[in-house]
Amino acid sequence: MVIVIHRDILRLAEPEDCRAFKVVVEAGTETQVMQALAQVGRMADRDTAWIRTDAVRSMADGRVDADWENEFAAMLAYAATKGWLDDDGTEIQAHIEWTT
Repeated sequence: MVIVIHRDILRLAEPEDCRAFKVVVEAGTETQVMQALAQVGRMADRDTAWIRTDAVRSMADGRVDADWENEFAAMLAYAATKGWLDDDGTEIQAHIEWTT
């Protein structure tokens, strides 16, 4: 899964891919990126975002098959073993890639 940000517009690309998770900034200032991320989580620093798991589910809804929830749960379980999931399981860490 890739959260793509273009200025202050955010979209979820590749929702069916539960083996990768990142944020890609195609264009925008740091302020615009922070505003876009506020819709689904928060920007911790220039390289790291924390994304709400319920927001990921919402963005993927209607775009993935019935097995997706199990695959997403497995992704979250793996993320927890790496320290990429917060203590209550409501946010998952994502690396931010700046292409601009």
